[in-house]
Amino acid sequence: MDTLGGRFLSENEDTLVSSKPVQYNAEQKDIHDSSPAEQVSSWTDTVVDIYTKHRDSSEVVDRIKQYYYDKYVIKDEDFPESYFINRQRTAAEEGRGNAELTDSLKREYMDMEQKDQKQSLDLWIDYFASPDSNHLPSWMKYWAFNGMVKLARYNEEKKGFEPRMKDTVSNFIYPNRAALAKTLDILQAKYGKEYFDLTDRITEKHARLKGAESLERKKRILELVEQQGLEQVSGKNITVKDEQTGQVMNVKRRDLQRMREEVTVSKELKHLSSNEIREEMQNLTNERSKVLEERGVPKEFTNIDIKDEDFAKLYTYAYNEVQATKYIEKEIVDGQWVKFPQGSDPKKLVEAIQGFGTEWCTEGESTAEKQLGQGDFYIYFSNNSEGMSVNPRIAIKMEWGQIGEIRGIDKDQELDSYILESGILEEKLKEFGAESAKYYQRVEDMKRMTRIDKQVKAGEDLTQEDLWFLYEIDRRIEGFGFTKDPRIEAILSKRNLRKDLAYIFNCSENQISLTKEEALRGDIKYYHGRLDVNHLIEVKDLVFPERILGDLTLGRLTTASGLIFPKNIGGTLIMNNLTEIKDSVFPENIQGSLRLNGLTRAKDLVLPENVGGDVTLDYLESAKGLVFPKSIGRDLQLNGLKNAKDLILPESIGRNLELNGLRSAKGLVIPDGVVKEALSLSNLRSTKGLNLPKGVKHVYIGKYISNEELFKLRRQYPDINIQREKDLSEYYKPF
Repeated sequence: MDTLGGRFLSENEDTLVSSKPVQYNAEQKDIHDSSPAEQVSSWTDTVVDIYTKHRDSSEVVDRIKQYYYDKYVIKDEDFPESYFINRQRTAAEEGRGNAELTDSLKREYMDMEQKDQKQSLDLWIDYFASPDSNHLPSWMKYWAFNGMVKLARYNEEKKGFEPRMKDTVSNFIYPNRAALAKTLDILQAKYGKEYFDLTDRITEKHARLKGAESLERKKRILELVEQQGLEQVSGKNITVKDEQTGQVMNVKRRDLQRMREEVTVSKELKHLSSNEIREEMQNLTNERSKVLEERGVPKEFTNIDIKDEDFAKLYTYAYNEVQATKYIEKEIVDGQWVKFPQGSDPKKLVEAIQGFGTEWCTEGESTAEKQLGQGDFYIYFSNNSEGMSVNPRIAIKMEWGQIGEIRGIDKDQELDSYILESGILEEKLKEFGAESAKYYQRVEDMKRMTRIDKQVKAGEDLTQEDLWFLYEIDRRIEGFGFTKDPRIEAILSKRNLRKDLAYIFNCSENQISLTKEEALRGDIKYYHGRLDVNHLIEVKDLVFPERILGDLTLGRLTTASGLIFPKNIGGTLIMNNLTEIKDSVFPENIQGSLRLNGLTRAKDLVLPENVGGDVTLDYLESAKGLVFPKSIGRDLQLNGLKNAKDLILPESIGRNLELNGLRSAKGLVIPDGVVKEALSLSNLRSTKGLNLPKGVKHVYIGKYISNEELFKLRRQYPDINIQREKDLSEYYKPF
């Protein structure tokens, strides 16, 4: 828990700690007596954990996004009339006629702008929920997001972002990763332990100053009363005028004796004067400014109080700092690879890429330090016009001995076309063995996209194989950037969808479905969309299309018999209320996830051969007779199993295996190489009989395992990161 970050938030936004979500979280975790910093920090950790835990669930992500759409995307009634007039004027100036501003045309304009705003908001939500943003602490994500939604487009002339109003039509600002990392650098440099220690001392002095000023005021009143002989004047109240300052003060006669006693005590205790305290405060303030400057905090931010710290100002400063000031000759690809070893000086890495406008988050020193703590960092520097290898083109970030990510310098950090065609990356990937396979595929995908893009621009026809690839029938097109290749949408938006799909599947256009009604009428080869049939309680005589592009959701279905699913589902199959299923044929392949969280028994159930995402069976009590997929792309969640009897695992689990219901390791057999990332056993009562497989990177155990057993495991498996997993059970209760 980052309590320094929690303190920053609680003091920057002083009403946050008393808000309903924070207080609900505090109640659930029984931390009402903790400091505001701890309560806020716990809450931000909870929120981010929930988002990241469900980032692969399209259903949960859609709900989260819809919440933010409703809150921040411009409403119909807020569109200014001037916007429609400007659209009409622009159309006329571009020679597209002077169309009447009908309600339907206005609706078209509003839909377009709202869609664009949603997509620009998605960039922030997706980034903050992705592993790419793990270097950003949860409090920083909260602060940045809440600051970002108040900003509109960047004003080149003023070098700053315009404020966002309720009638702002422009998109939300683009999440510049380098600027966010720089912003974090400044915040962490400023709001560290030294800052808060000095600030606490200044605050203490300020309280003493108020006391000293009050005492001096009373002392001055007593002097004036005596000098002016006012104590002999009758009446309950005495009015005193200070000729030196012109100040008039009223005092009750009965308070004079108490004031004399306070002044006498202060003389005996030798209290400092207000001027002496002010001097001490100024010295502490100067010391704090000096500390902050030494820590690299820009001078314009050293004296800004924590409650006045503003995301817009900091992010604008960082954004302007990371803009490209050095030109990269992209057509020159000759150069060399440079290795920045794990644990090396992050400043050298940052200095090597600053000023080129890469937008890599590595430009933030704290981020670079974290990344170098996880592994080596490789950068390919191409030559400049003078033959010096200084232009950053490719970044390979290692994490614990494996490739964590590869980034380029094109839009959204894709590899630029010159580098892509050069073969430089493929040659480098040979050094990393089998780990490189998925990256070779990305290189080929991007090369193919470049070829298809050129063909389309040249007016050439695309082959059936090209269209199969472009429509992502079997798998997603993968690149190196953090968003989907924009060329896909640009090409498909100009094509006849139904005609293309009929050509791909060698069928008539009537066998292609673009609506839910068409999808369920029978004899459909392909449904291009997400099929939501949550209204169905039973599925008698239901005939699905042979293939579905997106998710298939049967949310109200509780039992199923004789159900024949599509052969291929491009998204996720969701049946979380299903408690019993028999005599049914699952898809051969699911590209997304398979969610069957209602099933408690699965005897003789044969799951799809391949699932690209997660398989979640969290209420399954017995694995008897269950045949898992051969390959699961991400997580296998079996948190309802109390024992490992009859459990035969898949051949490959691409990420994590969750067995948080197991109390004993008896009978648990996990072959080497099956689990690629983490094994979670948070409810295990003993490590007796626990054999950890080769290939797993992290093992999480819970509170029931003694420290002695934990240390023994760590000694036995030194290459595995074994640690306690915090209790996440209360995270899934709604705020």
